[in-house]
Amino acid sequence: MKSADSKTNFVIKLLSVALLLTFYTPTAKANYTAKPRVGDCFLHTNAEMSAEFASKNPISCSKRHNVEIYKVGTWPSETPPWQMPDDQAVDVAASVCATNSSFNRLNPKSFNYWAWFTPNKSQWAKGLRWLRCDGMYIVSALDENDSSTWVFRAWTGKRI
Repeated sequence: MKSADSKTNFVIKLLSVALLLTFYTPTAKANYTAKPRVGDCFLHTNAEMSAEFASKNPISCSKRHNVEIYKVGTWPSETPPWQMPDDQAVDVAASVCATNSSFNRLNPKSFNYWAWFTPNKSQWAKGLRWLRCDGMYIVSALDENDSSTWVFRAWTGKRI
């Protein structure tokens, strides 16, 4: 009888594991899959702020965050940003994100820096062409040319 109980226990354990695996989703590095909207909030690390592509979906603005989208536009060039020299890509992004009608109208006590993101390569291949303009506030920087040394202010609630 002991072997029958052992087999029954084994089958129950095996079915339990199979059931758990059915509902388990590994926490791999997420891609940004949301459609960008003005007012969306993020809590980014320094590495994420300087990454080539956005890696996180927005969080609730009632939670602690350090970034808010202040403008969403369309990438104004047929050439994807990763195929341009960096300074040219920044100029193209600035033509949308850093105009007097967008970033400069934000409260300088809330935002003193902007960053931009576009669809990643697979999203671009599917025809997405949004340009996301993110506002943030740099509190300090040990080296202004090294974003890994920047300290960003975080807050709760919307500022846009």
